[in-house]
Amino acid sequence: MTMCGLGAGQTASFDAGTGRATIVPEPGCTLLGAAGVLLLLRRRRQHA
Repeated sequence: MTMCGLGAGQTASFDAGTGRATIVPEPGCTLLGAAGVLLLLRRRRQHA
């Protein structure tokens, strides 16, 4: 099944048995997001 409206580097799969669609982001985007969250947590911990 083809999904429209996905961003660049994203793929999607659809499981007809459960009726769930799973969107998988590009690995680089996931890494960048995780690094940002870790930096925010570190910054919050240093100021507290």
